[in-house]
Amino acid sequence: MKKAVLIFLLFLIVIPLAQAQNISQITETKVTISNEITSQSSIEIDLYLFPRNTNVQSAKIITQPTSSIEESIYFDINERGEVSFNLISNVTNTFNNPMVTSANLISELEANKSIYSKPTEHIDSNDLLIKNKAQQIQKESKTDIEFLHNLADYVKQEMYYTLSYTQPQKASWILENKVGVCSHYTTLFIALARASGFASRYISGLAYSNENGDYVEHAWAEVFLDNYGWIPYDITFGQYGWLDSKHIVLKYGKDSAESSIEYQYTRDIQPGELKIKTRVIEEIGKVEIPFKIDLELEDNEVKQGSYVPLKVTIKNENSFYFSLPVYLQTAPGIYGDNLKIPFLEPGKETSFFFILSIPQLKKCESGCSGNIRIVDEFGNTAETRISFSEYFPKITLKQAEEIIAAEEQKSKFDFFCKTDREFYYENETMVINCYVYSEKKEDFKVCLNECEYFEDTNFTTVEFIKKVTSVSCPKILQNEKVEEKTCLNVDVINRPEVEITNINPNKVKYGETLEINLSLTSNSNFPATIIFIGENLEKEVEIKRGENLITLEVSSLHFDIGTHEEEILVEYAGRQYKDKAQESFLLTIEEVGFFKRILLFFNKLVI
Repeated sequence: MKKAVLIFLLFLIVIPLAQAQNISQITETKVTISNEITSQSSIEIDLYLFPRNTNVQSAKIITQPTSSIEESIYFDINERGEVSFNLISNVTNTFNNPMVTSANLISELEANKSIYSKPTEHIDSNDLLIKNKAQQIQKESKTDIEFLHNLADYVKQEMYYTLSYTQPQKASWILENKVGVCSHYTTLFIALARASGFASRYISGLAYSNENGDYVEHAWAEVFLDNYGWIPYDITFGQYGWLDSKHIVLKYGKDSAESSIEYQYTRDIQPGELKIKTRVIEEIGKVEIPFKIDLELEDNEVKQGSYVPLKVTIKNENSFYFSLPVYLQTAPGIYGDNLKIPFLEPGKETSFFFILSIPQLKKCESGCSGNIRIVDEFGNTAETRISFSEYFPKITLKQAEEIIAAEEQKSKFDFFCKTDREFYYENETMVINCYVYSEKKEDFKVCLNECEYFEDTNFTTVEFIKKVTSVSCPKILQNEKVEEKTCLNVDVINRPEVEITNINPNKVKYGETLEINLSLTSNSNFPATIIFIGENLEKEVEIKRGENLITLEVSSLHFDIGTHEEEILVEYAGRQYKDKAQESFLLTIEEVGFFKRILLFFNKLVI
């Protein structure tokens, strides 16, 4: 009886939890891809763009003409004239939330050896600007999952979406110019992730756009995490680490400009535009993930024309990390963006701010009130009200920003630098170029030993030239306070130096094997070549830091009897340098008896 009651109680406990968190959402679509071609010969076609089967997506594909499906869909068309191919696929997608419940410390990251970890033509993750920016963001992050959130949010906050730039660009160009479309957002994010050791791949696909009310061609990223596999990051849509069920994967890529289709033919062809059509068949379920939202106004009674900080605190009562899009849906007015995407740790709270902009209305001189409503991506809400008139105290924009800055302690600047090389020898000249962006025009200094002052600007570049002695750390000062600092982790190495300190022996009897012992001192380890000049004798050696003893062996029969001046040369080369050490010495070949010399003469002939 007690056992039955216990099971019943457990049932009562479990059921409400299951109802509170519903993450099963399914979208069924029909995807049609087709192309019409005018051809004067047979054609072989590899189509790389088609619905894939993944852990959250299933696709049933029918092709015309019938073809094989592997990494590509292969069509072999032997007809000429007006020909075509098409595929029809029924695709089922589910809400993709990997539920990351544990994270590695950022210091434990190591470069992944995947093919999706290497730099490519457009994802130039080895560029020094990209590496410096990634290092900055990494230092602000405690764990790998937080770092990926911070990378994604950096790209979303800094980029300006515009259809004026649609052609593929290098990630380094995107970082400097900060404009583009979804492909540029994704390219920059992947480059920053790869620069930090994460395997990251470029996804070409389809996504439902509320703005267009239809599916559109779209790009997003996936990053590999140990124990969880590939984690989705759609920077443009603000879905970091999760994906709604209205995303359809068509292609995985290493680079943003890889071909979607390839043709092989013997005579001219004129392919038409690849046509992709998508139709929703059915949507099942609604995602509900509970988050607790609390609101706190800096003051709920303010003067008209005020700017009021609204503090939003969200508690993640779930067992997994989550990046949650939160919207200021209703307010008398807003200054800045109405979307924030905070990073939420399991069981913890996080806070952030919106700034309300209170209008100046004649009808409200004596008093008005307005509703404030916050809503997240999954329908969790919080509400409060604010009163405003001409008789309440005013909060200026500067005061509001200072209140938020004091609590958030976030930099106002985007600041990153690059050097002209990745490594330097000590005391060489290093050129550092720094780029500074600010949301609004303001005064600041950029410093490296000495400072340069900039007045009323929101973008500038600065060049520093200095002798290398250690790691350099440029910084931004505002009102003599450090706002942002970045350290350039270039290699500073000692230029190899070798000194020949002794050469022995300097005397040997004619006919004996000559052993030349060299004593060398070096300030570092490197490969070198020892050359006995005049005798065309070379020996490859590994020089070690400190004292080195090296022996060269040569027959004395190569020399005439008497004293000679000879030379030993040590040649060594490496990154950006080529050098040598050279030393002369006297070598004496002593006479031997007449009969022995005759014998040695015949031996010399043999040699």
